[in-house]
Amino acid sequence: MFDGIQDAFVIIDGILIDGKDVEDHDKILKQVIDRATEYNLTSARLGNQVYLT
Repeated sequence: MFDGIQDAFVIIDGILIDGKDVEDHDKILKQVIDRATEYNLTSARLGNQVYLT
């Protein structure tokens, strides 16, 4: 479903979005949300976790 969205990775029950900066991250996030909407994908729970390395 998310093939073709660079730097978006599906991991078990989550999606990891990587970007070189906040602007790039937000652009990828919008693509993921748009694609999920196309497929009528819904989430039982909204939330995010940010890990900085």
